[in-house]
Amino acid sequence: MTDLLALLAPIRAEERFWARVDKSGDCWEWKGPINRDGYGHFWNNDVKKNFRAHRFAYELTREPIPEGLVLDHLCRNRSCVNPDHLEPVTPQENALRGVGHSAVNAAKTHCNAGHPFSGENLEARHDRRRCRTCLHEAYKRYDQKRPPGNRRKKRTALAAALGSDTTNQEGNR
Repeated sequence: MTDLLALLAPIRAEERFWARVDKSGDCWEWKGPINRDGYGHFWNNDVKKNFRAHRFAYELTREPIPEGLVLDHLCRNRSCVNPDHLEPVTPQENALRGVGHSAVNAAKTHCNAGHPFSGENLEARHDRRRCRTCLHEAYKRYDQKRPPGNRRKKRTALAAALGSDTTNQEGNR
C-alpha cells in the first residue's frame, strides 16, 4: 500500500524541473517547452505559476533575483539553465552585452564617415550620439539647396561649437 501512495503522491516541482534538464555538457540544456524567443519555461504546480526555466534554476540553486535586475546568459544560449552561466545585471547592461542594434551601436567608436565619436566632435542628445562634423556638413548641403533669400540667417551657435566660420560671400549663414 505504501508503494501505491508513493506513486500517487505529487512530484515536487524541483524534481520535475531537474528531470527536464540535460546536464551532459557545459551548458545545461532545458528539454522542456521553449517559447518562440528560445527561452525554456516551466509550470510550477506548487505555486500555480509559469516561470522561465533559467530564472527557476537560478533561484533554486543561488538566491532570489534582485528586483530590477534580469539574468544575463554569459554563454549566449537561451535554453541553458546552468546557474554558473547566469549573472544578474540591469536590463540596460543585458542589452549592451547582447548582439542587438543597441549593443552594436554602443560599441561604435566612429561614425559611418570615419569621424571619431569623442571630444568636441560628439553630440549626445536624446539618448543618441551624433557626429558634429557630419551634422555640420549636412546643414551646409541643406542650405545650399535652398534659395539664397530663404537660407538661415543664424548659424552662430553651430559655427561657434565647431570653431569655424560658415559665412558665405552674401553674408548668409
